[in-house]
Amino acid sequence: MNIIEDFAKIDAFLFKYKPEAQEKLPETTDDKEHVGVMAQQMLQTPTTKNVVETDPESGYLQLDINSLVMTLTAAVSELSKKVIDLEGQIKTLRGE
Repeated sequence: MNIIEDFAKIDAFLFKYKPEAQEKLPETTDDKEHVGVMAQQMLQTPTTKNVVETDPESGYLQLDINSLVMTLTAAVSELSKKVIDLEGQIKTLRGE
């Protein structure tokens, strides 16, 4: 599993909830613009497929935010290690 490569496959979108979703789930939706990802796209990678659930009442796909946060924390950790490694390589090339 390559967390960084998997997240590179996920696109962010601006969206508004559909009127049908607002009617079915008024307590968790609104008519404002949001930034998010598509659950269907999250299902396509080994790293992110486990953060997607199906709401038993509505049947809509939804994200398990706690699982997503932990997965994102792992991705940030991997990226941080790569940045530190690349900074070391640059210093070596500069003779520092």
